Amino acid sequence: EMVMGNLRANAMATEPILRTLIHRIGAARPASSAHTALANAVVTPKEVVPPQTRQKLDLFTAPYWGEWSQS
Repeated sequence: EMVMGNLRANAMATEPILRTLIHRIGAARPASSAHTALANAVVTPKEVVPPQTRQKLDLFTAPYWGEWSQS
């Protein structure tokens, strides 16, 4: 239980760091059509995607569907 608790705590602590890092890398990346390829690949309306799935995919879908929130 202690090991799993530490893993969960580490994952939660790492998420804000990774989000900041990803945004910084995104700001400095070279232009490429690959960076927006998902824009035309997501055909499922966001309203029919289960909340858990939306949360898991938020990193990839936020630019197209907006950031996911529980509310």
